[in-house]
Amino acid sequence: MKDRSFVDRAEEVYEEAGGAQDPQGPGTPTAEIDDVRVPAGYNAVLFDGDAFAALLTKIRAHPEQWERVSS
Repeated sequence: MKDRSFVDRAEEVYEEAGGAQDPQGPGTPTAEIDDVRVPAGYNAVLFDGDAFAALLTKIRAHPEQWERVSS
């Protein structure tokens, strides 16, 4: 039971992301930045620090060009 709170919170986040209602997505890995979900086509940059930093800069500079995640 040591990790129970982590597991419970992970399940809550999954459900908030639509996991139970939308089994097709968002999937793993998924990143959201300032309510903008990183498109699946960019998932590879999540594992490259420099590329991820560049993506963050793009999203922060022009958030209107990225699809917002509905809450």
